[in-house]
Amino acid sequence: METEIRVGDCMRKGIIVLDSFDTVYNAAKIMHEAEVGSVIVTKKNKAVGIATERDIVRKVVAKKRDPKTTKLDKIMSTPLRVISINSSIREAALAMKKYGIKKLPVMGSKKKIIGIITESDVLIAYPSLVDVLIEQEIIKRYDTNLADLTQYSTTITK
Repeated sequence: METEIRVGDCMRKGIIVLDSFDTVYNAAKIMHEAEVGSVIVTKKNKAVGIATERDIVRKVVAKKRDPKTTKLDKIMSTPLRVISINSSIREAALAMKKYGIKKLPVMGSKKKIIGIITESDVLIAYPSLVDVLIEQEIIKRYDTNLADLTQYSTTITK
């Protein structure tokens, strides 16, 4: 029997945590220097959200907001979705799909965020998942085409 890969086996350790009143500019600068795509946002030392490069592009740059005055609490994604260090990679992939997200902070045994797992990490650790996703897309397209053909044939035979 194959042992499932756990989130803790492939997560990225070491996260950047910033206060919700930090500026987007400061967050972007720190993210750039650390070569990461997100920061965990806290309020009163409690993790309340995540700010990603995508949030910065869509909610600040595209809307011509000033990153030096815009605070993280105005652009962060909430609620913060997390996953346990002991969860399987499959569970992480399903959570990402369910919530439409690409990054999941990882909770350790002491209910503290200790890392992050990304969509890319999941695909590297679980490459057969890519094959499954491709097969599902092929089946979905086949079913759609079959339904269209059935509807067409019903229409022309009437």
